[in-house]
Amino acid sequence: QALQAAAVLGQRFELQALRFLINAPAYECQGLVEHRLVRPEGPLFLFAHALIQEGAISSLLKRQRTGLPRQAAQWYSTPDTVLHAEHRDQAGEAGATQAYLEAAIEQSGLFRTERALQLARRGLEIAKPAERYALYCLEGEMLQLTGAITDSISTYRQACENTNSEVERCRALVGVA
Repeated sequence: QALQAAAVLGQRFELQALRFLINAPAYECQGLVEHRLVRPEGPLFLFAHALIQEGAISSLLKRQRTGLPRQAAQWYSTPDTVLHAEHRDQAGEAGATQAYLEAAIEQSGLFRTERALQLARRGLEIAKPAERYALYCLEGEMLQLTGAITDSISTYRQACENTNSEVERCRALVGVA
């Protein structure tokens, strides 16, 4: 159970996050370390090999494939918005699009333009039509910052097409300008 939960957390994981997922506050990774499945790396643990993680992921039952990522999203909801969004997406939750938008905005504020652009694009891939406007605007802004002006204009035009609000349409047209 611990190995599967750790695999959901990723190649590197925190012991506290693992304890949260398996609901065992006193759990130590000693057994996983002794069997050379994971190894300590500073305050984190690292899978000894990517195939071990992949094998653990593939052994998850269908209910675990959504349940564990949902719990991981809960764990990362405050400390790490990017992981929160990715886990909500993995769990197939409806709020994943909004989580990607929030993570992209956070990354943009930290001047991580490329990462913000990736997150906005993933959000757009899973977004319903009513959820696309803000993601298109953010993508347009990030493209402008990276110097991809033609793509930025095209993206802002898509934002215009994805809103019925005159105020939002005006904002997108300012982006086009």
